[in-house]
Amino acid sequence: MDDTAEIGKQAYNLAAVLHLDGRSADAVPYLWEAETAFAQLRIDLGPVLLLRARALRAVGDAENAEAAIRRVVELNTPRDVQAQAWLLYGHLALDAENGGECEKALSRARALASDDPALRAGIEGLSARLALRSGSPAGAGAAFDREAEYFRRAGRFRDMADALERAGSAYAEAGDAHEAGARFYRAARSFFGQGDTPRALRAIERAAASAEEGREFAWGPAVASLFEEIRRTPVAGGPVESNE
Repeated sequence: MDDTAEIGKQAYNLAAVLHLDGRSADAVPYLWEAETAFAQLRIDLGPVLLLRARALRAVGDAENAEAAIRRVVELNTPRDVQAQAWLLYGHLALDAENGGECEKALSRARALASDDPALRAGIEGLSARLALRSGSPAGAGAAFDREAEYFRRAGRFRDMADALERAGSAYAEAGDAHEAGARFYRAARSFFGQGDTPRALRAIERAAASAEEGREFAWGPAVASLFEEIRRTPVAGGPVESNE
């Protein structure tokens, strides 16, 4: 194959698949290949460098991940790509227990980001993580709620359910059983609708546990009904109904 652009595109796409599959170390060499090809053609390197930074963070190489991020923000790359780079830098800062640097990165990401719902979800996710580190689980729960809503708007329903589950955990940490149970119920309903019965069971069990804290909640009957429905599915270990 002599088509340099196609070589770069295929290398980038393969790296993205490997990274999403949890094989980030295997993705890095393909990103070098993609960068070489795109550089020859003067194609924007921002997305390649951003993906490299993500992969390097995933394998624990924070130093080189930060170096890749610095290159992204120095490029004349689209503002949304730069915003994603600052969000990633914020996560790296929190990994290193540096809340001050995370706040700066979050501010820069907000200033650069468009109204793209997936990008806005990323901003709220980092905000929630920062709130947890700052000792504000209720604030984190509210940010995770916003993250879930943005993922819903983006049509990323698996990510929405994950965010709802994180919101439930944050509210539980804040001692708010009502809000925690409601989020775990919504997460369970979403996971179940997507066919992920084990995750649905885990979430509905946490919702049920919230309902056992001595108070009557409006969502209690719905939790009990969904719990029984999930419990009776074969994957969850319930009885298999015979048609005989």
